[in-house]
Amino acid sequence: MHRIEKLQKTLADHSLVAAFLLYHRDVYYYAGTARPASLVVTPDDAVLFVRRGVDWLGDEPKLSDVREGGLGSILDWLKAKGIQTGNAGIEMDIVPADMYVKLKILLPGLEFVDVSTFIIEQRLIKDKDEIKSIR
Repeated sequence: MHRIEKLQKTLADHSLVAAFLLYHRDVYYYAGTARPASLVVTPDDAVLFVRRGVDWLGDEPKLSDVREGGLGSILDWLKAKGIQTGNAGIEMDIVPADMYVKLKILLPGLEFVDVSTFIIEQRLIKDKDEIKSIR
């Protein structure tokens, strides 16, 4: 099972409508790019929002849906998907407080919960390719 699919299953199992991955190491783990970007994952979708230079990505991201844009684009996408209420995950162990407050203001219908533990637990278990690259 692909990394994002595992996260999507976790989101569904915990009744989360979305997860906002903003920490560059987590974005790299799931999307395969080190460019400044945010990854939004729902139980049935995942979109990488690249802040700038989306044309320079080439084959770097592991996702098929890659868009240029920042927080405004994410908000538009959530609205188009009908994601305005429910529980949503965020990496509370690393996301700056001002970003958390901004998300709370811009998305008042969402209740944010910590998904850091889910991500850390998933990253602890290595697949065959990861083990091979470590050696």
